Amino acid sequence: MPDTRPKWLYSEMSESEFRKIINIGTITKVESHWDYITVDTAREWLTVTNSAGIESVLPDEWKYVFSFVGRSSIPGLFDLTNLGRRMLKTIEEIDTWEENNAAERAEYDRLKIKFND
Repeated sequence: MPDTRPKWLYSEMSESEFRKIINIGTITKVESHWDYITVDTAREWLTVTNSAGIESVLPDEWKYVFSFVGRSSIPGLFDLTNLGRRMLKTIEEIDTWEENNAAERAEYDRLKIKFND
């Protein structure tokens, strides 16, 4: 029986990285960090703080799913891009499928492990 779970078709970011970003919540503070590695190479990253005060480091691919809105009527400092909205829709489809097929999925994974070994 083929696996009918909706596929993650986005090469810009893995499903787990996107889930990590989405689970941050409403971002209320952004800190930009920059560090020299060698004379001609630097490393940069963003640390964000959500409304609960929890800090997280955004993966480098954040630019694909977020756009910086700064001050606006939108809660938080970022908004989803069109790609980010499509990724979110796919995540919702995956979550719905997994909720509806939890028992079958567990059996499928168990059999897959059993017969692949």
